[in-house]
This record gives sequence, C-alpha cells and structure tokens, in this order.
Amino acid sequence: MTSVAYQEEKFINTFATKEKRERYLSFLKGHKHRKKFLELLNHNFSYNSKRAEKLDNSYKSDEELESLIQKMRGNSTCHLLADGCELDGKEIKTSLAVKEFLGNYWGSVLIFENFAIYKPEDSEEMVLFK
Repeated sequence: MTSVAYQEEKFINTFATKEKRERYLSFLKGHKHRKKFLELLNHNFSYNSKRAEKLDNSYKSDEELESLIQKMRGNSTCHLLADGCELDGKEIKTSLAVKEFLGNYWGSVLIFENFAIYKPEDSEEMVLFK
C-alpha cells in the first residue's frame, strides 16, 4: 500500500469532517480504493461547513476562477483531485488545472497551500475551503 500524497492528506485533515478523515485517508492509500474516494467527491464528500463558503456563479469561467485563485494567493501550480481525469493526483500548472476542473463532469478539487476549491459531479455549485 502506498502513502497518501502530502497535499491530499493535508486537504482531508483540514477540510473533511473529523468523523470521516480516517476513512477518506485509508481510501487514498492505494489505487484500488482511491476510486471509492473519487466517487465520494461526486455526491457525498463530508466537509467541515465552518471552513466552507459557496462561490457564486461569477467564477464559472477560467479567467474569473484564476483571478480568485490569484487573490487568494494561490501558486502557479496546484494539486488536482478529480474523478474521471487522467491528471488526478498530479501537481500541475494552475491554468491547466482550472480548465480540467471546470471542464470535468465529475467531482473535483483544486488543492493549494492554504485553501481548496471543490466541485461535486455535474454541479453548478463550487465550494471554497479556507
């Protein structure tokens, strides 16, 4: 079994509910169970609502979302968690990650050093974790 990527472990420990952290981390320890976690991102990701803020529809374009990321002091790269995406689990350029995130039908998360942005499957809703 492999270890959980630092960014993913930090994301879970910071933004997931306490009751689900251990379970989520166990799913992320190997390729076989990772799919279970990615499927949870689609509808059932249990997060700490005190650290979450729903984003309005103005952030649906690449430019607007990248602008928000810059304001939040996001780096030029981020870690992508994304069901149904070949770039899942990779550290990639933020501009590419935003395109993948917004264009992905499935649940996805952009993970930065001090914040993350989550989008459930086929949803107009996005959540900023900080």
